[in-house]
Amino acid sequence: MADEVTGLYLLFYIVLALGRYFLEKVLVVYDRDMSDTPAYRSYRLGTLLFMILIFAAAWILDIRKPHPLLLVLVALAFYYCAYLEKKYVPETDRYKVSQILA
Repeated sequence: MADEVTGLYLLFYIVLALGRYFLEKVLVVYDRDMSDTPAYRSYRLGTLLFMILIFAAAWILDIRKPHPLLLVLVALAFYYCAYLEKKYVPETDRYKVSQILA
């Protein structure tokens, strides 16, 4: 059972990465990015903070058991990105990708 849960977490993160790549190819029509906005620093800092929290939670918690905290942290990270993308680059529809994956 432990290896199955660990494999499911790995599959979940792979699906998220591939989903983001393909959804951005389909939904995003403009080339404007968050790096063109004044909120780029907080965008990068926030995503880095969420990544650190996710890795720390995965390291501290027993990943062989299902923990909803990891999924909640991933969802919060995507909602944070979606909020900033909708606020600063709404014409790109990049926020829709983040909302779908959250």
